[in-house]
Amino acid sequence: MFSSTNKYIVLSIILILNSCVYFNTFYNAETYFKEGMKTIEESAIEDSEDIPNKAKIQLEKAINKCSIVIEKFPDSKYLDDAYYIIGKSGFYRNEFTRALKSFNTLINDFPESKFIDEAKIWHAYTQFKLGEIDSSKIKLEYLRNKQKESKINKYLIYTALADVSLELDSISKSFDYLDSAVENATEKSMRISAYNKIIKIAQNEKAYDRAIKYLLLLEKQSDSKVVRKNARLKWIEFNKKLRNYDIILQEIDIMLGTAEYEAMYLDLELEKAQILLEKGDLIAGRSVLISFIEKSLDKKDNKYKKTRAKSFFLLGKSSLFDEFDFSSARDYFDKMTEEYNRSENRSEVNKLLDMMDSFNVLKESYRKALKNYSKKAIEPLDEDFDLNFSIMKDTLKDDFQVTDSVLVDPKLVMDVFNPEKIEKSKSTSKSSKDKFISGSPDSLLMLIGEMLVYDFGRMDSAADRYETLISNYPESKFSPRAMYALTFYSEDSLEWKIKFSEKYPNPDFLIKKEIFLDENPFKKERMEVLKLADLNPTIARDSLGSLYKKNNDPDALYLSAYISDYILNDLEHSKLYYKIFVDSFPDNKLHKDAENRFKEIEQSILDTISSIIDSTRIEQIDYNIKIDTIKSNQINSNLITNYMDSINKIKNLEELNLQIDSNYQNIRLLNIPNND
Repeated sequence: MFSSTNKYIVLSIILILNSCVYFNTFYNAETYFKEGMKTIEESAIEDSEDIPNKAKIQLEKAINKCSIVIEKFPDSKYLDDAYYIIGKSGFYRNEFTRALKSFNTLINDFPESKFIDEAKIWHAYTQFKLGEIDSSKIKLEYLRNKQKESKINKYLIYTALADVSLELDSISKSFDYLDSAVENATEKSMRISAYNKIIKIAQNEKAYDRAIKYLLLLEKQSDSKVVRKNARLKWIEFNKKLRNYDIILQEIDIMLGTAEYEAMYLDLELEKAQILLEKGDLIAGRSVLISFIEKSLDKKDNKYKKTRAKSFFLLGKSSLFDEFDFSSARDYFDKMTEEYNRSENRSEVNKLLDMMDSFNVLKESYRKALKNYSKKAIEPLDEDFDLNFSIMKDTLKDDFQVTDSVLVDPKLVMDVFNPEKIEKSKSTSKSSKDKFISGSPDSLLMLIGEMLVYDFGRMDSAADRYETLISNYPESKFSPRAMYALTFYSEDSLEWKIKFSEKYPNPDFLIKKEIFLDENPFKKERMEVLKLADLNPTIARDSLGSLYKKNNDPDALYLSAYISDYILNDLEHSKLYYKIFVDSFPDNKLHKDAENRFKEIEQSILDTISSIIDSTRIEQIDYNIKIDTIKSNQINSNLITNYMDSINKIKNLEELNLQIDSNYQNIRLLNIPNND
């Protein structure tokens, strides 16, 4: 039997071990929390509003460890610390209900805690995140006016008030509060967080001067090489928007000579060349690209091959748009493909090649039309030609649409997202020399002028075509439009304005222009497709995708995303279509809706993955998991599942289509600038 002394020793050992366990549990929680906060700090100036996935996992681990402390060691002296960490971690993970509950417990059960004042601020801040804006603002204003608040707490109050002001569209107040937050910041991480917020708001508001100022401050404050590099790249991006080319070039030369940026050498060389080209210094810009290509020919790894391919792309683009040299442009584009056939610019190159082909087709068609043109007056065109002509150029985009007559293949691109089939059709189609557009010389001349202006930016060349049209075909219905275009694009624009106002004091076509633009030219086609939605929504969606490809119609693309999202519940297609819409049509009035919905879907997927982690206790997971591998009953029901039945959604489609008014940008003839 144990003696009383031995019992005491054993009991002491047990108590010590138990104490160590609970202390180690809390220590691990605190470590995960600090690591998560550091990850968030190092993600500064990323475009995403969400914290990195790595930080989410670290904070979730901190929450789990704190939960163990609360459950198994209810008398621990670290209990208030545990609630504080759970609340703050939940806040950063956007789990605001969990955060509010923890802050409530901390405030009510631990009134003497060292975290009590800060917890009240976080509580009000969390209420704002949950939509209780007025209540949150009143509490934050009250706390701000308290004299005893520490600088750290004042920093947090001003940060929260900045978010509230931003939500209330008071941008200037938001900036003022963030400036006050910076003044009260006591640590680098606090200043970095405030700088990051200011930069993001300034970027969204296009206040690039302010963003540049705080990017420099951010770079000086941060110890992270990643943050400093990202800050410097953003600094270059914003200065480009302000056309501060000389300042950027000086900075790039400094960066190229700095060891910290050695890994970015290739990107910086390309950036330097692009800025020189944008600046208009074609010789210097092209020289940088050619020199890089020649010096790196012996480098065969993919990194160099990609950069050489990008260099050939930039040289080809410069040849096309700066020199209007189709032959050199094609040579450079071919070299790009030979160098790296999976280049990120391949899709754009294909479009540019198609554009050059289309222009050549127009020129050849014009030559043929001149040969066949008799001296008799030009026959009047039918009513539908006015519309068809204005979008004829866009029907040249795909090879199958350039036919031996003005008729278009009715099948069109049913499989719009089948690049292999498109490539195959291109390789087997006739060369551009065998194709032509049937039309009168004046109509083709007008279309050539439109391409020169809107596709190639060649105002002087376009003006020559317009003058030829007016001189040779004075009775053409396109003559007044050509003259009107000359009031903008000719070197003698003032003289043409006088001539135009004298000859056409009340130009009917300008009035028609305004009426015409109020109607979306592709509405009728979309309405026909939408009739299929209740019978077969999949075909309706895919047909709308084809209309988008055919007409570059943003509304068809948006409706396609809408059907995928709310009727078919197809997350893969919804996410893809919304993303294409957001990237392609930033000025469309539906842009914000599409962007918000895209973010909601992404966030819902992340929340779903987090719930899977919770239910399976998995601590590491591939965040690139395919959407269709997640069971539908695990998807966040508030955001992903149809919150209205499909019948109502189908009925809403026609209403949505009727409300759409895109001011379709490719209606060239009727889209001339207002004569202000």
